[in-house]
Amino acid sequence: MALVRKLPMKKMGLDTFGQLAENLSNSILAKGSESTRIDIIFDVYKKSSIKQMERAQRSSSEEITITIRSDNQKLPVNLDMFWSSMLNKVRLQEYVYKWMLENVVSEKEIIFGGVYGGECRKLLAGTETQITELSSSQEEANDRIMFHINDSVVKHGVKSVLVDSPDTDVLVNLIFHFKKTWQLQKLFVKLGNRRNKKTVPVHLLVDQLDNNLVLCLPAIHALSGCDSTSKVGPKLSGMKSSMDLSLLAGFGVEELSPQMISNAEKFLVSGLKKTDCSTFDEYRWEQYHNSKKELNFNQLVCCSSTLREHIKRAYLQCRMWLQAPTPEVTKPDPCQYGYRATDVGIIPVILPVPSRPDDLPPPCKCPTSCISNKTCICRGMKIKCVVFCGCSKGKKCRDPHN
Repeated sequence: MALVRKLPMKKMGLDTFGQLAENLSNSILAKGSESTRIDIIFDVYKKSSIKQMERAQRSSSEEITITIRSDNQKLPVNLDMFWSSMLNKVRLQEYVYKWMLENVVSEKEIIFGGVYGGECRKLLAGTETQITELSSSQEEANDRIMFHINDSVVKHGVKSVLVDSPDTDVLVNLIFHFKKTWQLQKLFVKLGNRRNKKTVPVHLLVDQLDNNLVLCLPAIHALSGCDSTSKVGPKLSGMKSSMDLSLLAGFGVEELSPQMISNAEKFLVSGLKKTDCSTFDEYRWEQYHNSKKELNFNQLVCCSSTLREHIKRAYLQCRMWLQAPTPEVTKPDPCQYGYRATDVGIIPVILPVPSRPDDLPPPCKCPTSCISNKTCICRGMKIKCVVFCGCSKGKKCRDPHN
């Protein structure tokens, strides 16, 4: 679906669904003109899945639902509203598949992965064949790509693969599985948009990367922010040569443990800024107390309790990535890994523990010594000053309640 959405439909003068399917088909065949096999990978859309909830949250438009009845049917004027509907995407994928089945006659194998809820079909010389060994329970096309590459390498002896995907998740997993899983000679990936397209030789890139970094790359990407997890600091911070990659040992592979969560938190703290802190709570205090400008709580990094839920979600995503080359993945209960079930679906747990009680008085802003009940909030409320008070940066505090 990513390739479809990248098409500049209006600039290309595409008015009907038939024109869209024809243009997309020609584009795919042209890109695979030098290949012996073309794999077209579709997403599988499940209404109550984590991925679908993420898509719904990212959508900024109301949705319209359209039934595609003929090749001459006009494309919707508002494409954003069209893409907001999960049902529209499913119908468009099935329409494109049927259109190519009826109109494309090629002596080259064309594999369709993820049609009809997870099935796999092969089109060869105008004949359709179902391929049961390529059926999969995987939901995301990003993961299915790894499975299809694995099939082509292991069962068919393919030595060179080109992947056309703009997704960083795909690049990270291609780097990891090229090193650990596949016996490929060459692996290329096309990245960027149509204006800034570039082809990256993954096989050469892997040779330039430290082996330990490659093995930890899925964990780093999931923890620092990917399609399904929130961003935590600059991405490149996780690539520093000084980072202790041993903190990520077993992440996504072994069962998640309190020690693994603690290590992941320490890894993320070290990636934010030069600090001796080992938890986000410690860094949050340091960030507030040592700031040269006045900060409020909303400008601080998240609490450790919130971050640990994020780490659980990152672990779940990493575990799914590591299983990507296999057809049937074992997916743990999301509610045990940073999500909760609601009436509208599965959503992330954001703040399991309040970071600041509602009745907590604000710290005083006394510049020096808290000498007046009228100007000092703490003295006026008959409570002691704390490290967040302004007086902690000046001379000795005179609050009698300390």
